[in-house]
Amino acid sequence: MSILQGVQMPVRVNLLLIVNPPEWFVSTIWNIMKTMLTLDFQESVKMISEFELPQYLGAGYEEYLPDDLTSGEALTDA
Repeated sequence: MSILQGVQMPVRVNLLLIVNPPEWFVSTIWNIMKTMLTLDFQESVKMISEFELPQYLGAGYEEYLPDDLTSGEALTDA
């Protein structure tokens, strides 16, 4: 997480999508994790359902998603 926040090296994460997080992650793990993150980074994290992906990704993104997601077309084993 420190790398993603730019603490260890210069990097800028504008958006981090967590897709289909289970409720236990959202209610427990995320509440603990976010206290360790900068406010700026917390705001760049979005927890969304798979069906919201078109709002964030460009046309044809399905080709690169693993096929264990409903809209994914890429072979998970590859």
